[in-house]
Amino acid sequence: MDVGGDSWTCDSGRVSFAQPWVMPVREEEVAKSAAMLRDAKNTDFIVVDTEDKSTLMRMDLARSLASELRADYFTTEDLKAEYLAGLVCNRKL
Repeated sequence: MDVGGDSWTCDSGRVSFAQPWVMPVREEEVAKSAAMLRDAKNTDFIVVDTEDKSTLMRMDLARSLASELRADYFTTEDLKAEYLAGLVCNRKL
């Protein structure tokens, strides 16, 4: 469906919105990028999901990214500045 130059698609019961000038990120691209990063030596990852879950349009890629990276997953609601700083400090070698 075309609405004012923007596209709406329904795939597997999930409605997606794409603006013509924005390329959506696919889960396969997240997995490929994570695979390149996850085996880096002396590197640990955390993923902080900053996506607004109250909106109709969301990607929900942070949890799968964390899984692919073997990283800890947090939402912004989970974290306070002091906790995040402590987490990063504790992860340093």
